[in-house]
Amino acid sequence: MQKETTPYLSYNALARKSLVWGVPLLLGLALLALIIITTFISVWIGSLLFATIPLSLIMLIFAIKFISETDSMAVDKTKWFLKGLMIRVKYRSLHLIITSRTNSDNKKERINDFFKQYRSK
Repeated sequence: MQKETTPYLSYNALARKSLVWGVPLLLGLALLALIIITTFISVWIGSLLFATIPLSLIMLIFAIKFISETDSMAVDKTKWFLKGLMIRVKYRSLHLIITSRTNSDNKKERINDFFKQYRSK
């Protein structure tokens, strides 16, 4: 006897980023606007050196397209990785612990104050 498998409904489509030509939509629009603005500025100035900025932005779009081929959330994952890297560089440590309070004595005082108001008189 073969066991019937029931299909598992997945709602992963709700978590996907919208991609246009393989680039996330809002990031692609922002980069496209920067390319247009920097191209006009480089033509207005007439500097070939300033034209490297739009060319580097075009290369960035292709890099993002390459990263986002398999995972539409890859740009967000890269953003969180870079944020963590910058925090590690800022505090010069490979081990990172983020807590809401740094002083445990302060927490003990707040707990004691909380229970003091309910003590029987």
